[in-house]
Amino acid sequence: MKMIFKRMGQMTYLSMIVMLHTTSQAKDCRTIADKACVFPFRHEQQTYAGCTDQSDPDGRLWCSTEVTSGGEHVVGQWGHCAEDCPTARERRESSCGVLEAIDQDEDTASGIYLVDQGNYHHGRSVFVNTEKDLFIFWLNELSGWGLGHELALSSGESLYSSGPNVEGEPWLGVWNKSKLKIFCAEDFLFTRSALAMSILQVDKTCLSSESCQTRENCPALENLFQKLEGRTRNEALQVLKSKVCNKKEKGLCCEDKGICKDQYSCKKSIDCPEVEE
Repeated sequence: MKMIFKRMGQMTYLSMIVMLHTTSQAKDCRTIADKACVFPFRHEQQTYAGCTDQSDPDGRLWCSTEVTSGGEHVVGQWGHCAEDCPTARERRESSCGVLEAIDQDEDTASGIYLVDQGNYHHGRSVFVNTEKDLFIFWLNELSGWGLGHELALSSGESLYSSGPNVEGEPWLGVWNKSKLKIFCAEDFLFTRSALAMSILQVDKTCLSSESCQTRENCPALENLFQKLEGRTRNEALQVLKSKVCNKKEKGLCCEDKGICKDQYSCKKSIDCPEVEE
């Protein structure tokens, strides 16, 4: 670790830049021959942050047990993974598309970070805050996740690192800098699963706060149908026509918050003790 002084206007502050290695032995993942897997590793121009079945004639999961200084797999140094090892496929795609960082110290890193589609670092998703040009990305098993500028993706330096205790998703654990809080900020826990069932908007473009859903997938629409029962048929049709986004598949514009059922309220996971448990 090296200390770097930076000056902004009349204020000088101390920024700690973490110098990080690019690969390390996975703490819990070993081969069936009891050799430690090394993540990430590169093989045939692809980077893996977990075990892969690529190039295995029997389709079995394997990992590299030795890499070069550049992270390339050393031919012959590999083994089939034990059952409890993470797979490259599950580590490649994050289960949350929106992160929020709260920097309670300098506010340097605070803001919303979105998944940078198609951009991966050491085989894992990269999150970007375009307003501050900051990124959250995977470093290695020893250093965990990093937060820094785009240059950090190639230099291996970051403003902050999570440390080895945050090895799953970047919000699942306490970072080395305790005043930096990272959590999943998707509006509600099942945004992805709900929107994955969204219907193509053909006949109408819904508002940015809406998605095209069938009546069954949107409790708010069910409530609307009930309210229209007392109106004339023409009045009901006029209201419903204004919400039709896909006639063929019977899709209507549904407010995203309307996907929660009446007995539930939508909260961020950090505010929901039941989920945290």
